[in-house]
Amino acid sequence: MKRNPLSRRQFLTLSASTVAATALAACATVSAPSAPAAQEATAGEVAQVPCGDMSASGELVFSTWGGPKEVQTNETIINLFNEAYPNAQAEVLHIPTNYLDKVLTMFAAGDPPDVLYASEPHIAGYVAKNAILDLTDYFDLCPMLLDDEVYVTRFLREGTMLQDRNFGTVNGTNGYVLFYNKTLFDEAGVGYPTMEWTWDDFVEAAKALTKVEGDRTVQYGTTAGTSYQVLEVLSRSQGGDLFNTRVMPDKSLFDTDAVVWGLEFLQNLIYTHGVAPTPAEASAMPMASPWETGQVAMEIGHSFAIEHRSLIEDWEWDIAHVPMGEQRGGSYSGGVYLVAKASQAPQAAWEFAKWFMMDEPQGVFSLDGLEAPIMRSWRESEEHLKFPGAPEHHSVRGELLEYSVNRGAHHPLFSEIISKVYTPELDKLLLNEQTPDETGVNMTAQADELLAEATSLPL
Repeated sequence: MKRNPLSRRQFLTLSASTVAATALAACATVSAPSAPAAQEATAGEVAQVPCGDMSASGELVFSTWGGPKEVQTNETIINLFNEAYPNAQAEVLHIPTNYLDKVLTMFAAGDPPDVLYASEPHIAGYVAKNAILDLTDYFDLCPMLLDDEVYVTRFLREGTMLQDRNFGTVNGTNGYVLFYNKTLFDEAGVGYPTMEWTWDDFVEAAKALTKVEGDRTVQYGTTAGTSYQVLEVLSRSQGGDLFNTRVMPDKSLFDTDAVVWGLEFLQNLIYTHGVAPTPAEASAMPMASPWETGQVAMEIGHSFAIEHRSLIEDWEWDIAHVPMGEQRGGSYSGGVYLVAKASQAPQAAWEFAKWFMMDEPQGVFSLDGLEAPIMRSWRESEEHLKFPGAPEHHSVRGELLEYSVNRGAHHPLFSEIISKVYTPELDKLLLNEQTPDETGVNMTAQADELLAEATSLPL
């Protein structure tokens, strides 16, 4: 069976109403739009299911995480898949918390999802457990997926490939940007961030945007970000990084000058400059992110938050490139789709994983705001750059790849390094219980022990 694609105009008309309804009714079920009568693809339009096996069959379980809006986006895309592949029906297994642990438990029990959404630094862990399919042969049969004129293939090559073997498909990219509250900037008479901003400029603006009443701070200039990607941004701006290589590193670099500078910068935001809340103050704020309370002017944050922040109505906000150090340092990422080796319908599972890279689903992503779509035609479209609620400088989200490096490291124990080493040691730093130098030394010693436990992959 061959299914002809919707024209872009027809698709946008349908998808715009679908995604708008999502924002208002996050838990409602949205029906997939119906395909029009058979038609030829218009010039420049990518075929919807290139090199696809439309007869692929099987019942598929797709595991993912995410908030209500992201879940609804996935439901919309899955409805479209189920319409296009009548013999292969997929359903969502939503795991909102402790996702990695729960999925690994499913693998250990011999009943994993057929396709799983994942963060790219976790791929090596699945490969080490011989848990996921090597998709290289599938990609070889569909060379368009690695055509840089059609897709931003850099992320496929950096994020999902290990030793020239491809383990996943992707939906798009995100990265770290500077979120700022324009309303607070205007009230304080502070100029908006520019491409020329340095980290010193960032600190000076944060000071001007911090308000103290008596002995109580009622408005903060910024936050001290706890994600390892914030530290990547800071250390890379000084010419450093967290590991000596991205694929199977054997040495961490937390004790090097560039990383220690980043650790000191974060600690100083709280205890030297007084422009960021302490961990206790941050946790007492009523939102998951202090910036989203409207009481914090700036945040070095992950651009995936643009999706739900597009619904903010109480103040004006925008994004900018992160400030400069010796250079501009960035950290980018994306969502990947892996196929379990234990799937009873591997061909259908591949078709499903590939589906997220096709024209119609990429159009859904472009209007959702979850990421910058991996397909260039949608990534660079006005529909994506100016989706409802998008910040004025939404183009920054795609532009940041020019100076960013993919996040983390491909190592089977990467998640343990973050959860057992990075997070507890950073907590001590931000509680002012140890110095940046001590933090760097402690992180390096413990991380290197874990790196030494796995020195190769079964490839």
